[in-house]
Amino acid sequence: PWSREPDESSAEYQARLAEHCQRVFGFRPFESLPLAIPTAGLSGVAFVMPQAAHPGARQAHRIYLKRMLVGESVEGLLPDWAYFVRCVVDSSVLRPTASREALYQDETLLAVREELGATLRDWFVRLGATEPDRASVLLSTHHLGMKSVALVDDELLRLVERWLPFETGDGTSTLRQFRRRYDTVLYTTDVDEFRQLAPVASAQGLGLLNAGYAYDAELINRLIQVDGPATARSVSGCGGAIAASNSP
Repeated sequence: PWSREPDESSAEYQARLAEHCQRVFGFRPFESLPLAIPTAGLSGVAFVMPQAAHPGARQAHRIYLKRMLVGESVEGLLPDWAYFVRCVVDSSVLRPTASREALYQDETLLAVREELGATLRDWFVRLGATEPDRASVLLSTHHLGMKSVALVDDELLRLVERWLPFETGDGTSTLRQFRRRYDTVLYTTDVDEFRQLAPVASAQGLGLLNAGYAYDAELINRLIQVDGPATARSVSGCGGAIAASNSP
């Protein structure tokens, strides 16, 4: 179903892929991405879910082996962070487990998983460069997966910095906007402490960011590694004032 007909326009092709996703997985995709890994004899399509999914949700992919259906709910094809993507693929080399509910963990699968992850990550980066509004929607919808990749990928880190909203003492703001207003990002990793300190920070003319949610503190520490120790500093309450820690 992912093979494009010679006389088929791009719009017609995408519409047909979306209809296939609706039939197989029950949703209209945010994006349909054709997949091809010739070295693994793999072709197919990845469908990005339009609604937020739980990070612990079971990945369920439709897998064919040499054009024979292996399973409709097979796990293990994509990296764990890509929990919001569903695939339909055919491969000549991947091997299912005896239960046919997962793929056999070998070097071939690891290489395929890494390459598919790179394909998704490259698409995220292109989307940020060419369709920033859609990138913002994607990051907001699937922020946990995006954050986890940004911890190890500098290009995606910049996308998260540019588009993902954070709670701050000045209201909701992206990290990039916040950094433009303040030379150093002051942050706390405790949500309750942030709410107590936000009015104090505002009164003192300081910028305070809430890094109490999943991956937030790790992302800021990653920014510190990339941009230098003056980028951000963790803080805590001290006698009605804000005290900065000596370390990030």
